[in-house]
Amino acid sequence: MRNGLRFIGLAAVAALSLTALAIQEGVVLKRAPKLGDTAKYKLNGELDFSGNEVIVTGTITDTVTNVADNGDFTLQSITSDFKANVGGTDQPLPDQTNTTVFSAANEVLSFKSDMDDPDGVRKANIQTLRFPDKPLKVGDSWTIEFKKNDKGAVDAKGMYTIEAKETVDGDETYRVKGATKESAGDNPMSAEGTYWISVKDASLVKVQGTLTNYPVPQAGGVATMKMTLVRQK
Repeated sequence: MRNGLRFIGLAAVAALSLTALAIQEGVVLKRAPKLGDTAKYKLNGELDFSGNEVIVTGTITDTVTNVADNGDFTLQSITSDFKANVGGTDQPLPDQTNTTVFSAANEVLSFKSDMDDPDGVRKANIQTLRFPDKPLKVGDSWTIEFKKNDKGAVDAKGMYTIEAKETVDGDETYRVKGATKESAGDNPMSAEGTYWISVKDASLVKVQGTLTNYPVPQAGGVATMKMTLVRQK
């Protein structure tokens, strides 16, 4: 019996040692969604457009509509229950559908929308947290870079850091903070904020951030937008 208990004790120590080693060495953040996976998010935004404040609310439903053999996946995002509060009055906005193809590293490969928005690719890039191909642990940082292309991308660079592990509404997450800024154009767009990424599958659980010089083609200008997006249970 003593030998058995000793064996169990050694096994437990070995398991804990391997866990500590994995934490020390870090993990590679990578998306691996399944066809049909669905997530629903609550959107709250505050836009400052030339000194005028607009409160925007809505629900975003993401559905994985295709998964390629190389890990690329297609995400259909439908914004519904869309409202803008201007001067205390709610104004309904039309539903919007975006279709984005991502790599497993969360890189935007293509983007299209049912809304006529010439800045769609820029917005998708600046708002998406792209993962590096190296292992990461708490305290590690990485940089991302976008290059101008014929799809609408603009030169931009950013840096992000895993600040901590944190539980959000029952989900174990990595809390990631950082910022990305365009380096070209008359009104270079930028984004800074905090992302909570699922430890389990690297999916988005929550994000809070500020977008500066955010194009609003319907209003013919740019805005500063503070945004919160929270995944619903």
